[in-house]
Amino acid sequence: MRNSSRICQTPSETHMIHAMKNAIRTDLLKRYNSESEKRILHTASALDPRFKGMPFLTEEERLEVYRALAEEAASLENECTPRRTGVDEAPEGTGTPGEETSMEDSPSAAPKRKASTLLVRLLGSFTDTEGTVEPKTPYVIAKEEMEAYCKAPSLPLTEGPLNWWHVYEVTFPLLSRLSK
Repeated sequence: MRNSSRICQTPSETHMIHAMKNAIRTDLLKRYNSESEKRILHTASALDPRFKGMPFLTEEERLEVYRALAEEAASLENECTPRRTGVDEAPEGTGTPGEETSMEDSPSAAPKRKASTLLVRLLGSFTDTEGTVEPKTPYVIAKEEMEAYCKAPSLPLTEGPLNWWHVYEVTFPLLSRLSK
């Protein structure tokens, strides 16, 4: 860990504490050389609410870890959530997307879907779209979640991160899933 030389030394620490910090730093430098090991350790630190500030990294490194976490959380969201692709998909309960719905199976579903599609095609550009909110991409959602997580107070070292994630899994659903 190239930044492990940043182990804080305070004026009040004893010679023994100073020697222990140096021994830990030397040992860490020998053990964690590969980028993949560092990435795993940085990810674990960032997802631990006690260490999420990662003071042992530079600002650029910290932002890169947060960006990578947001990307990974977004990819989890993409894997777990089927995305609707457009107005031509079948409404809920009328079959799977791409499956033909016959008039015998659902007599009212096909005409409503077709009328809605035609109406959108005919009047879509003339309708009032003010106040309409575009759905956010999983990456935007994950990035906003990461920003809120970073702004939340850090957990004291005496507390357990697993309980914290259990309490906050509703607030940070993507990051919670990633931390698991």
